[in-house]
Amino acid sequence: TSYDSQLNLSLSFGEPYLRIREPLPDSEIPILRLRRVKVVGAWWLWVYLARWRLVVGEIRVTGSSSRKKMGVALTRLEGQRLAGAQINGQTGATKLTFDLGAQLEIHRWNKGDTDDLWTLFEPQEQTLSVTGDGRMARGLGSEPSTYRPIG
Repeated sequence: TSYDSQLNLSLSFGEPYLRIREPLPDSEIPILRLRRVKVVGAWWLWVYLARWRLVVGEIRVTGSSSRKKMGVALTRLEGQRLAGAQINGQTGATKLTFDLGAQLEIHRWNKGDTDDLWTLFEPQEQTLSVTGDGRMARGLGSEPSTYRPIG
């Protein structure tokens, strides 16, 4: 689970495994000369061109929250299992609920936006994308098939 002001929000969930990036000893970039090991889930959700709000207990954060507050909320989200999802067929607005009570709401930036709100990368390189005008597409890798209405 992470947030980046350029990439927005991403969540990893599902069966955990280790993602290992081996060091590049000749790299000009010092951090790339180190091995990186990270526990990730088999599923990856990328919230892309969308507003979002995460509620974890008494903490509420959005993309404009302070780094410290966001870090606390994202840390508390770690380890929670996805329990449910609701998608509005007109706007693509999505609400994810988690087993320990966290909730993530995803909405388009402005009325009429048709961009992808989020993309779910599934274990067998399948993707599912939802747009701000209530369309979805399934595809292989980063090549979604034709978008069609959700509802």
